[in-house]
Amino acid sequence: MMIDQSLHQDTSALREAPPPSSLSPTCSRDELFAWVKRHYFFGEELAQARRILGEQGYESAVAYLIGRGQHTLRDSGEISAPHLYITIPGGHIFVYPPGQPALSFDCVFEWHIAAFVRLVFPEPPAGTPAPVVCPAAPAVHGMTSLWDGSRASGKG
Repeated sequence: MMIDQSLHQDTSALREAPPPSSLSPTCSRDELFAWVKRHYFFGEELAQARRILGEQGYESAVAYLIGRGQHTLRDSGEISAPHLYITIPGGHIFVYPPGQPALSFDCVFEWHIAAFVRLVFPEPPAGTPAPVVCPAAPAVHGMTSLWDGSRASGKG
């Protein structure tokens, strides 16, 4: 099975995350979780998700981020293993303790990208104004609807 590495290579240049070595090997689970949440998605991706949220709604924004996470097969950016986190095909994210040996299978966190996205990009609180959706203007030219009242009687 051939994996398209072009997405990973294209986005790796955008990574703004400091190296995971900034985390202590004895950091708490909360510190590790906070670091991964801050650095998994690129700033441009989160900005695009916010635009989608305003235009199309929360579920569309979440779907965008899920797609980005699944299709880029990202890792925490180290040149070689061990990686602090990796995403494998199918959208599973594995987070390991900082400095853990590469062949260890003890992960601290494991999520599917769909669950992780909702942790990073939570749904806006109730009462937040919904995006305004304008109905499409009727076409002046082009095809008419099969259910157009003027054509329904067979006259015309």
